[in-house]
Amino acid sequence: MRSGCALLVGAAYASCVHQWALALQGGADATSAALWPLSVDGLLLLATVGLLNPTCHVSRHLTERAAMSSSSPPPLKSSRSE
Repeated sequence: MRSGCALLVGAAYASCVHQWALALQGGADATSAALWPLSVDGLLLLATVGLLNPTCHVSRHLTERAAMSSSSPPPLKSSRSE
């Protein structure tokens, strides 16, 4: 467990330092370069949480849609006389 946490902290630190240096090389000032990793990693975190935790409304909509698609349509009446 500790090695997993250490790996996570090390990856987060490396990501932060790399993004900070990239922002500085791109011409950002010191404050913007410091905020850049927070915005990028924050957006990734929000997107991941949004994908892993769908809202009840979406689940209900998908359930209703699946129920509608699985029910067979009523048989068509033949217009021909037999």
